[in-house]
Amino acid sequence: MKSVYHFLLITFIFISSPAVYADKSYQMSKVQIKAQLQADGSMEVSEYRTYNFEDDFRYAYRTFPKSEKVSFSDFDITENNRNYLLSDTEKPGTFWIKEKKSYTEVRWFFRAENEKRTFTIRYTVNDAVVRFRDAAVLHFQFIGEEWNKSSWNVSLELIPPDSLSRQEVK
Repeated sequence: MKSVYHFLLITFIFISSPAVYADKSYQMSKVQIKAQLQADGSMEVSEYRTYNFEDDFRYAYRTFPKSEKVSFSDFDITENNRNYLLSDTEKPGTFWIKEKKSYTEVRWFFRAENEKRTFTIRYTVNDAVVRFRDAAVLHFQFIGEEWNKSSWNVSLELIPPDSLSRQEVK
């Protein structure tokens, strides 16, 4: 009886050991951002974020801070040219948008295990550009402090409004 007790105790200690439950982890190995400024002062943004998942993952998310100066709209998620559907079901291939007190959270659902996946997050930043009589100013942080993970290999392409000629951009 004593040996059965020791076996159960050792088994329990081994199973409950933190080393057995290695932390899930991911890295953002590549982030490409394309931002198209519009004549009305808004900005259409497409973020291509490559995640390297280690272990099993079911969702990812992106937060957008609320501010008196700008607002966000027209959210869309795609992967490999496949549109995710706006839905509260949390099924793979769907996404939802939740308004929190200080930010808006966009969360998309999928199944990934030990693999690399690239998601495209599209949205509009309303009132991104402040216009003055002789100039226009864009103050926007494309890689914010809301991430607790580092982003690697980051690139940004900022495109002026179509209505401006190359000589008008200063």
